[in-house]
Amino acid sequence: MRLTQASSVMSWAGNQNLLTFEQGLKETIQWYKDNQDWWQGEKEAVEANYAKTQEVLENKGAGTEIDRQNLDFLVPAPRR
Repeated sequence: MRLTQASSVMSWAGNQNLLTFEQGLKETIQWYKDNQDWWQGEKEAVEANYAKTQEVLENKGAGTEIDRQNLDFLVPAPRR
């Protein structure tokens, strides 16, 4: 970062009402509690993919073949 950019950022930050780390963390946690509908579906999809991955890996250990079709679930779905 160039010195002029750094001083510009420092000037901007000096004029803001910045939060402490603790206050920012508290507000972030509260936001996630208040907006569960925003992230809950994504969390469930990640957990389902993890469970499927574990199932495929366990089957691999049992001597079954893993083919591309079994791994299609690992490709991320398009974002909404």
